[in-house]
Amino acid sequence: MAVLCEEAQTAFGKALSRSEMQRLVGLYLTDGWQPDVILLCCAEVARQGRRTIAAVARELIRWREAGVETGEDAERYLRRCKQREQWCAEAAEQFGIAADALTRWERSAIARWHEEWGIGREMIEEALLRAGNKTTIRYVDGILRAWRAQGITTVSAARGQGQLSGSNILATQRPAPQQPAAASAQQPLSSRDWMAMFDEEG
Repeated sequence: MAVLCEEAQTAFGKALSRSEMQRLVGLYLTDGWQPDVILLCCAEVARQGRRTIAAVARELIRWREAGVETGEDAERYLRRCKQREQWCAEAAEQFGIAADALTRWERSAIARWHEEWGIGREMIEEALLRAGNKTTIRYVDGILRAWRAQGITTVSAARGQGQLSGSNILATQRPAPQQPAAASAQQPLSSRDWMAMFDEEG
């Protein structure tokens, strides 16, 4: 336990109070965290400028929710977090906003584009071009979702598909007028489907 406290103090660059040491030891004895995971978490929160054991305890809760239990899990999780930070910074630059201004939903959407949909910078740029002056992450997410539903996975395919119809794009803000069934069937994506995409994202 003495080594754990010493290493945590080294990571924080400051001495821990008696109560902080007790809480730190409790993370091991009571919460069941391995010492190497605790120290990795100490280093991570210190990097973020949060040099308290309370911050470590909160961060470890998030780690456990993400499936982290071992040192190997923690290292893999931190690599994924670093990659997501890079994606968010790059996307924020594309959208002309500050990375620290991104909401939790926006960060999740950006991660989904890359991790689940395999979308890179070029496709995001193309979606931004299609968005016109509606350059929000939520709106671009709708365009990318529409392309995915149509099997469009490359910039060349997106350009070959042509401009998204006005009714589909405007439906992200207000419902489009109801169309006859035959006319709706000819469109690549119905306004109802477009709105449903945003509803399911919450």
